[in-house]
Amino acid sequence: MAATYANEEVARLEQAVQAAKAELTKALRSQPPRPVRDYSLRAAGTEASVQLSELFGSSRDLLVVHNMGRSCVYCTTWADGFASMYKHLASRCAFVLTTPDAPDVAAAFSVARGWTFPVVSHAGTSFAKDLGFVGIHGDGKEGFMPGISALRRNPDGTIVRSAARGFGPGDDFCAIFRCSICSRAGSATGSRSTTTSDRPGVRSPVVRSRGVGGSSHDQATGRGGNRLREQARADRQQFPHVGRGEARVLRGRTV
Repeated sequence: MAATYANEEVARLEQAVQAAKAELTKALRSQPPRPVRDYSLRAAGTEASVQLSELFGSSRDLLVVHNMGRSCVYCTTWADGFASMYKHLASRCAFVLTTPDAPDVAAAFSVARGWTFPVVSHAGTSFAKDLGFVGIHGDGKEGFMPGISALRRNPDGTIVRSAARGFGPGDDFCAIFRCSICSRAGSATGSRSTTTSDRPGVRSPVVRSRGVGGSSHDQATGRGGNRLREQARADRQQFPHVGRGEARVLRGRTV
């Protein structure tokens, strides 16, 4: 039955997207399992060493979120969404968020965000890189990448990865991205162009505005040009691996 809320073009595209997703799911599930070693990670807060195998608990399956750390506003948005569905995920499999942040930093940020799922630090390990979540950024430098891995523990205790997906602005791993398209409250990536952040633990971004003649520029609320220059210098220091535009996206530091 054709939906009555959409015109023919929208309905056609929705059907094409669903068909493509079905093909993607089939391709993901047909991948051969990849062995994963039992990494030693550190629990957020306690800094106690925890083996990857321990994170499965009593479950056979484990979903591992590869987070880029507290400085990434997109990663925080994805994690906030997982927090809201954690109890549903936990009824199906084990779930953990991994971060390159130090355990104490990760713990403080997790509390500020109200995350209830387990958080572990892979700082000082090759975990993210070995699983393919370190890549080359726009400026040619290497850095962490966001995504998710589906792991399975075999009866003999060995661990394999059955599937993996990368995260990106506008994807299906965060509901706000898709809702923003409908509401037009932000871009397809869920970003807000004229309001400051109300998320605890994340600094408010500068306001994007239009200059005379339609040229775009960044305007820090009530701070003036000096504030902009200071912000630009800080961005170059904190985000040396990304371009200027990406730095604006990643500008989400803890208070």
